[in-house]
Amino acid sequence: MMSEILTDAQVVCSTLIGCGASVMKNLEFDMVLVDEASQATEPRALIAIGKLSAVGRLVLIGDQQQLPPTCVSKQAENLGLGTSLFARLLKEKESLLGPTMLKVQYRMHPLISKWPSDAFYGGQLENGVSAAMRPPPKSGLPWPSAGGLIFVNSPSSSQEATSPDGKSKMNLAECELVRQAAERLLQGTAAEDIGVISPYRGQVIQLRRALQAWPAMEVKTIDGFQGCEKRVILVSCVRCNSQGDLGFLADYRRLNVALTRAQYGLVVVGNRETLEKNPLWQGWLKFVDDHDLQVLL
Repeated sequence: MMSEILTDAQVVCSTLIGCGASVMKNLEFDMVLVDEASQATEPRALIAIGKLSAVGRLVLIGDQQQLPPTCVSKQAENLGLGTSLFARLLKEKESLLGPTMLKVQYRMHPLISKWPSDAFYGGQLENGVSAAMRPPPKSGLPWPSAGGLIFVNSPSSSQEATSPDGKSKMNLAECELVRQAAERLLQGTAAEDIGVISPYRGQVIQLRRALQAWPAMEVKTIDGFQGCEKRVILVSCVRCNSQGDLGFLADYRRLNVALTRAQYGLVVVGNRETLEKNPLWQGWLKFVDDHDLQVLL
């Protein structure tokens, strides 16, 4: 019965691994479209590509400026598994494939999209929504006149710590700042419209505990939130040390994902002294200063 349904369907939606299921064994398609292709390992992508008919067309949609495939094995990653087919084709000089860039973004307030556009896309992004269509959410937060983007400086006394399992980072003082910001947001925004993200699993665990009174509020790692969006996003940067060590928070692709999930309001909480020792973060903090976006809670 399932085979008949799939055979008669005009469009079949599946995960990449699902394309290899026995129920799809004999199916071929005139077009295969792979979304989030820059996050797919090449072997996974090839499972779907293998379903193309002899005259089929392939469309890969992705963003090489965002996070690559996740590889548990560093050895496999270094040997090439961490490079998606999407990224490899873009780098292939002999490739006859000319990529097309989708330049109009419909998610973010123009103020939120401005710096990522300049920093990661050569200023090519165009806004399909106006500032008037993305007003800052009503809340107890002191939104600047420029729009729904604020930076909250976590004091240097709020030092980072190693998580109990010894595998991650956390910052309890920063958790409290995030909780305070969330509480103010809830004065005018539903919990389900708020996303809280952090680069570290250890911090995500602490944030979930701090925000457990609002179970509808989604709390995830930055990596786990790629491809998602919320009306308001709270970002907890965690790192606070005298060396200016940001770990993988320094990865430009992770920063890009973190700053581009919000539709109406973005709140970034972090220690300025640590962040500005990284050139990329320093550039974003200059943008914050130029638009007077740093506030106190």
